[in-house]
Amino acid sequence: MEKVKIVFLHGLVGSKDYFEYLEKEFSGYQTISFDLIGFGDEAKPKINYDLDDFMKFLDLKLQLSQDNDVQYVLVGHSLGALLAKDVAKKYPQKITKVFLLGYPFLDKDKLFGNRGLFDEFYVNGTWWTKVMCEMRTIFKFFFLPFIFLFGYKYG
Repeated sequence: MEKVKIVFLHGLVGSKDYFEYLEKEFSGYQTISFDLIGFGDEAKPKINYDLDDFMKFLDLKLQLSQDNDVQYVLVGHSLGALLAKDVAKKYPQKITKVFLLGYPFLDKDKLFGNRGLFDEFYVNGTWWTKVMCEMRTIFKFFFLPFIFLFGYKYG
């Protein structure tokens, strides 16, 4: 059996960079982080971005339906937490642990329902949707004093 891999799944206004410092804390382990479909460096197809689309993407990215010995620990934040829970339910033989951070306690239909204008702007890549995907830069600006306090560790 292969070593367990830790997978980080970001939230709605995140990217793979969201877990950059946490991954450094787990440097002795094999970690995986990537942008979800429609975010950051990933493709942004003109689709509904519903739960099925994200689940298909994760299946392909992690090869969950493949017959192999790979095991995963999932760490999901917000939207990533919702996806982590559903992946664990669908592939219990592949998932050893799940950590749900900021889990959105909403009905899935409300979360993935017809978002209309938001989807249209997001898929077309308007400036404010690009800003949402680059929240790390914004947080650095607003939380500059904390960077001085903790920047020594990750410089």
